[in-house]
Amino acid sequence: MRQPQSVGINLTAKCNATCTHCCVESSPRALANLDEEQVDSIVEDLIAHPDVREVGFTGGEPFLRRKRLLQLVRRVTDAGMTATCVTNGFWAITPKAAEKVFRELEEMRIHSLTISFDDFHAPFVTTQRI
Repeated sequence: MRQPQSVGINLTAKCNATCTHCCVESSPRALANLDEEQVDSIVEDLIAHPDVREVGFTGGEPFLRRKRLLQLVRRVTDAGMTATCVTNGFWAITPKAAEKVFRELEEMRIHSLTISFDDFHAPFVTTQRI
């Protein structure tokens, strides 16, 4: 019997940070991007695949495409699958702004949100936002 699979989608290479350790070479200048049709096709293929149980969204910084990210999370969860996301948390400018994002994600039924933070991220996103 095959094990359930988790698949990650790098939604965009664009990021608001320029961390020196970035393994996918994301930055504010990065242009690599899957077009809308490609992303829709990939998500539909994953939903149809019997072994895939979880779809994770990452980047770059996926919240730079916030509206699109939320649409995709909703599509995945509406299909009965688990959706996750990795972000640097730049959008948590204030507690009110963070609460708004958490509410949106909760409405989309996201399973988990991982905040990527370390010494490399610290110059770009403060610990207060985290």
